[in-house]
Amino acid sequence: MERFRLDLSVAAYQNGLDLMRTGRFAEAADSFQEAIRLKEEAAHIPAVRFNLARAFVRLGRQSEAVVLAQGVVEQNVDRELQDDAMLLVSQCAEDLGNIDDARTALRGLLRRWPHSAFSTDARIHLTELNRCVIRGGVTPPHR
Repeated sequence: MERFRLDLSVAAYQNGLDLMRTGRFAEAADSFQEAIRLKEEAAHIPAVRFNLARAFVRLGRQSEAVVLAQGVVEQNVDRELQDDAMLLVSQCAEDLGNIDDARTALRGLLRRWPHSAFSTDARIHLTELNRCVIRGGVTPPHR
């Protein structure tokens, strides 16, 4: 029975990824949530949560996305996703108008993963955010 639930969870995750690729974000989110419901403690669940957060961002649900992404940062099952998730935390915070939180997340990314593939872009964007805060201006686009 457990193996069956795991297989169903993986299938729901794969379906969600396919739906994301075709721009069907609401359906993808449903599929990712089903994958979590079926086998919450499985090794693929951090990736499911990260992709669910990405779907939520596309649906304008940044408040929910930031909570999921932060959970992926804090988990230790799939460390490869942690820097990706930290970047997503920053982007969600910025989308929500929490510039200080966005800057904190970028600084955390640079401190914890200085050799991340995102480090150069994170440094540049952090500099832009810092300039905007100093000038009191509009924040630059992060995507």
